[in-house]
Amino acid sequence: MSPMQTPFQVVFFCLFASASSLISAVEPSAPYQIKKDDNLYSIAQLYLNNPEDWRAVAALNHIKDPLVLKIGRTIELPLSKLRGQKQSAQAIFLRGEVSIEQNKSSPQPLLLTTEIKEGALISTGPNGFVTLRLQDGSEVQLPANTQMQMQRLRHIAQINAKQTELKLKQGRLDLNVKPQNTGSRFDVRTPLAVTGVRGTHFGVTQADAKSASISEVTEGRVSFSSAAQQNSTVFLNAGQGGVLNAASNTLIVRDLLAAPTLTAENLLIQRSPMVLHFDPVADAQAYRIQIAKDTQFSEVLFSETVTETTVKISDLADGDYVLQIRGIDSDGVLGQIASAPLQIKTTPLAPLAQAPNQNEMVQTGSVELQCTQIPNAISYQLQYSPSAEFKLSDTNTLTQNSCQFTVDIEHAGTYYWRVATLEKDPSGQIQRGPYSDNSRFFAIAALTAPEPQWTLNDTLQVHWVAHGASQFLTQVAQDKDFAQIVFSQTVSEPQVSFDLPAQCAPYFFRLQSINDQGLRSKFSNPRLISMDRVICSSTGPVRDGAGRAIRSKAR
Repeated sequence: MSPMQTPFQVVFFCLFASASSLISAVEPSAPYQIKKDDNLYSIAQLYLNNPEDWRAVAALNHIKDPLVLKIGRTIELPLSKLRGQKQSAQAIFLRGEVSIEQNKSSPQPLLLTTEIKEGALISTGPNGFVTLRLQDGSEVQLPANTQMQMQRLRHIAQINAKQTELKLKQGRLDLNVKPQNTGSRFDVRTPLAVTGVRGTHFGVTQADAKSASISEVTEGRVSFSSAAQQNSTVFLNAGQGGVLNAASNTLIVRDLLAAPTLTAENLLIQRSPMVLHFDPVADAQAYRIQIAKDTQFSEVLFSETVTETTVKISDLADGDYVLQIRGIDSDGVLGQIASAPLQIKTTPLAPLAQAPNQNEMVQTGSVELQCTQIPNAISYQLQYSPSAEFKLSDTNTLTQNSCQFTVDIEHAGTYYWRVATLEKDPSGQIQRGPYSDNSRFFAIAALTAPEPQWTLNDTLQVHWVAHGASQFLTQVAQDKDFAQIVFSQTVSEPQVSFDLPAQCAPYFFRLQSINDQGLRSKFSNPRLISMDRVICSSTGPVRDGAGRAIRSKAR
């Protein structure tokens, strides 16, 4: 065992088609068919890193004489010894802080134009994310707080095979590996484990050198075994995860958690700040949420691990995205993937409700609904309904140029309303923005103004029949439009009395009902006060010696 190995090392390898590819889990190999004039010395000279590596080939294939090889025989060449041609990788998507160290230089910002060579060290910051594409089309994603080294990137032209070895020092990798030719090798190494595949979707997590090493498979199949327990190989199929616990040297294999359920109402975001809701998953301790611009998740715009099922996400521009959510179990293994299209539509901005106030009481009949105007709006669309869900069967929709609507409410009850803005997009098409938050008002049966009756003795006495009102506003004016009010009084009993100065011009009376909630009826129709007419001259009422107006006996 070399000084860099650990007794807890785990080896993963794919189930190759050829049985010879499974000769050794400790030393992966590639098949080579002996040709005329081949011997171990020449093979080492042509294909291996060092001429002395012929000894490793001899030991692996139990060859006693390095000069005597049977033409047509297939032998195994250790992949770690094959020389191959160095290749490079490239970043195809970058977000946040991502750096690279290569060619013995200090860390530099990674750019899309940077050629990533064998041996390069890639690091992502707290908000960093990068997707790398290898020359065979395989993609590797590094989320935040990840450090990975491109340990080996080789193409073995003689057997048309590739050697890819990635060293995950900490953090996580998500990989989409293209199918590999026979003899190829794609390994992800951590301080505790090695994950190898020929073409699959999987992830590897390593918090630090002393924590557990985790791998989960969502497509394909890999082998999982411990170097300390040579005969304990198991296979991780799609939908399974494996954990190597560094403290106890325990290999754990389990089914992945079920995928979260995503419903249609959770897949349309129309508010800022943007909030995402989803249903909890049994036994999930946390969740990983990712939002990408593409279905392959090469361009991940949001990636975060959370513990709640209601999550505020980063504000994203209006558009179509893809959402991916996975539960995380108590060991940190990511569960099955729930993926669905996500639409973000927050513009044009919705108006703000102005009147009635939230939860205000109004009377049945004509109700004014007012909202704020929006610049560049061409019209507004109102919806009102007795249900907060705005069910199609009981929702009324109105569209008009002004954000001031008059609606007819026939029945008492609770009502909800919301408004959206309509404007033209750059192409000239009319688009509707999201609706505003729901506003609510309570409608009660409209109050009616009672019909007044009066009697005239020394004072004018007016009375009426009350209909559910607790107060009444009474007014007397010199004109039927009540621009010149001479008397105004609120009373709690359905009657009022008052003295009016004698005048030759008529008086008008009206009253209004007020209920316990402060709602007011319309005013009664103006009524001409019937009282004895005074005798008038050109200067006004004729008065007696005591200054009292002289009244006629005629009514």
